[in-house]
Amino acid sequence: MTERQKRQIRERLKERVAVLTIRAEQADLTLANCPDESDLATEITRHNLDLALREREHRELREAEEALKRFDAPDYGLCEDCGGPIGTARLLARPSTRLCVCCQAEREEPALSAA
Repeated sequence: MTERQKRQIRERLKERVAVLTIRAEQADLTLANCPDESDLATEITRHNLDLALREREHRELREAEEALKRFDAPDYGLCEDCGGPIGTARLLARPSTRLCVCCQAEREEPALSAA
């Protein structure tokens, strides 16, 4: 990985942390007052979807912050399962990833088989 690519990855991590932090601060998860049951059901569904999105973004924020902390460590960019290098293109696309493509596929395979 070149120094330029490292700078790009670090900047993407910082940008993602900033965006997700702003979204978390602006989150409005209140239920509106609904005049009837169907409006209430719609509002509850919207609320549950918003809540799931916020939880996902919070998890992504944690992952990005952790990646920034370990960025300068010698093992950043190495797969946690096999120890091999994670491709630069993968790190540019998802800087917080901890697994190479092969190991990620192995982890997802049982879940896909069960579905």
